[in-house]
Amino acid sequence: MQSRDEDDAALRPLFDAEALDVSDLCDSSVCLDAFLPLDYLRRLTSEADGENHRLIIDRPLGSFLDKRNERFICQHFTNLRRLNADMDVPLYPELSHLAPRHRTLLSRGGGDAEHGQLSTILDPEQAAQLTEIEALLLDSFAQGSTLANVFPRLTRLTLSGSKTPIQSLSAVFRNCSAACPVLEMLTLHLDTERTTWLRAENYWVFGHAPGSLKALVLILEDMSLPLPRTASAFHRLVKRHAPTDVQVHIVTPNCLIDDGELPTAPWAPSALPEFAEAYAAADLARPSFSLW
Repeated sequence: MQSRDEDDAALRPLFDAEALDVSDLCDSSVCLDAFLPLDYLRRLTSEADGENHRLIIDRPLGSFLDKRNERFICQHFTNLRRLNADMDVPLYPELSHLAPRHRTLLSRGGGDAEHGQLSTILDPEQAAQLTEIEALLLDSFAQGSTLANVFPRLTRLTLSGSKTPIQSLSAVFRNCSAACPVLEMLTLHLDTERTTWLRAENYWVFGHAPGSLKALVLILEDMSLPLPRTASAFHRLVKRHAPTDVQVHIVTPNCLIDDGELPTAPWAPSALPEFAEAYAAADLARPSFSLW
C-alpha cells in the first residue's frame, strides 16, 4: 500500500478538475466494520489533521479511494463545479437517518457543526461554486427547509426518491427555489408510488415548480399513473399545471406507452441525462419521451 503522500502526489494532476464522480468509490464498510474500531472509522471522514487517515488493514478492502474518505478527497478539489454524490446522500445532518452510511452533503453549522465536521462531504465554499449536483435524496428537500442560496450558481440538480407522495413535490419545489435561485434543469428520479400519482387532481403540485426552470425531467419507475397511460397524455397533464416556461421531459421503463407524439430526448441515445453533459437550451425547450 502507498502512503497518503504518495497517493496525493499521484492524484494531484486531477485536483484542478471541475467534475468529480464519487458514486464509484469503493464501499468496503460492511467488511471493515468487523476490523476497525468506531473512532477510527469516524476519523476517516474527518478533516485532515496531519495523521494518516487511510485504511491500514492488510487486505484489499480499503484504500485512499474508499467512500469513507469522501470528505478528505473532495477537499482537494478546490475548483469543483460538478459533483455526482450518490443516490443515498441527504443534504443536511438532521436527515442523516435517511442514509445508511451516515454521511451528508453539508452542515448547517451551529449546533450540528461537530456532526458536520465528521460526516459532511463538502465545505460551504465548495457548495457555493457548484453548477451541478447528482444525486441527492429527494427527502432532503421534502422534509424541513433548506437554507436560502446554499447553491447560488447551481443550474442542474438531480434528486432521487422512493415511495414519494406527489404532494411532497410542493415542498421540494419550494426548497429548490430557495436553495438554488438560478436552477434551470431539475431531474426527479422516482419509483414505487401507486396511490397519489394515480389521481389527476393531485397534479396541481407542478404549478409550484421553480420559476427559474427551463426543463423538468421526470424519471418514473414502477409508478401508477392516471389513465390514459400514454406518453402524450401524461405530458399534457403535467404541462397543464407547470409554469409556462418549464418544459417537461419524461423517461420511464414501463409506466407509459409511447404513442409516438413526443420527440426523443436531448440525451439520446443515452437512456438518461448524463452527468456533466451539456444540453442545448433549444433541445431542452422541446418536450420529450424516452423508454429505458
